[in-house]
Amino acid sequence: MKIGGIVVALALALAPRAALGAEGLAPMRGPTAVPPAAQAVDIEEHLGRPVDRSLAFTDMLGRKVTLGETLGTGKPVVLILAYYHCPMLCGLVLRSAVEGLGKLPYRLGDEYRAVTVSFDPRDTSEAAARKRTSTLAGLSRAPAHCSEWPFLVGDAHATAALADDIGFRYGYDARTGEYAHPAALIVLTSDGRIPRYLYGATFSPAICASRCSRPGKGRSGASSTG
Repeated sequence: MKIGGIVVALALALAPRAALGAEGLAPMRGPTAVPPAAQAVDIEEHLGRPVDRSLAFTDMLGRKVTLGETLGTGKPVVLILAYYHCPMLCGLVLRSAVEGLGKLPYRLGDEYRAVTVSFDPRDTSEAAARKRTSTLAGLSRAPAHCSEWPFLVGDAHATAALADDIGFRYGYDARTGEYAHPAALIVLTSDGRIPRYLYGATFSPAICASRCSRPGKGRSGASSTG
């Protein structure tokens, strides 16, 4: 299957089961007080925009890498922004992504890659390694090489720059020491552009390979909320 078809298939396979609110929960009805940190939560779609491949990060083995080195070339990428001590939502998104990707007919590393990046500059490479181990334990086939699904950490500049590139808006609650943030996956084309956003904290493993025959390097498409 050509790269563009795989991009579409990834998006279809991970299409959320239901539209969720910014915190990955069903929207509340009636008036409610919104914490200040949550007021910043949003996703501003940057369809067709490339991410900055020169941004510097550290992987779960403590190695210095650029985003471009991590994304590689020639394969679409599922990008997940999370933070590694998140008490609930990030773990839910990661587990659901593993469930959906594990049921794709495409092999991780051979036909696509995945990358998880922490947007919390307090996270360490050790925390990334622990989160990677616990998250990928649910894959039907464990990645043969670390490059197939690396978990990264970065300083405040790099993490904020990547979040800005993809329009991922979050807020820090100094009272709790936690972040309010959206629940979404971003599919990148093989040249690092954004064709699709997938919203929600749970993602359907439905396979739609028969629709995925059209090439589309750099092609943008409709985002999905279910």
